[in-house]
Amino acid sequence: MRLVTTNKIQLEQRTKEILASVLLFDEAQFTPDAALEDDLGMDSLDRIEIVMKLEEELLPAGTGIDEEEADAWKTVGQVFATVQKVAHQ
Repeated sequence: MRLVTTNKIQLEQRTKEILASVLLFDEAQFTPDAALEDDLGMDSLDRIEIVMKLEEELLPAGTGIDEEEADAWKTVGQVFATVQKVAHQ
């Protein structure tokens, strides 16, 4: 189900839900400063799955996340920033 919104709170909540479903951590662990690899154990396959789910479920049709930008994610806050940016394009 695609959530089409540009509301920051809704976008961040749904992003947390997607991260939690892939990385198998409680949503409370997904603070903006949490390190994706060191704190949450994200690997390259997780990153691909997260990008796909964000694009399919959260972002407007026809938009996508830049692969280089996604590869540079170090923290949950950077994921939030990317989702916000793409949602507002």
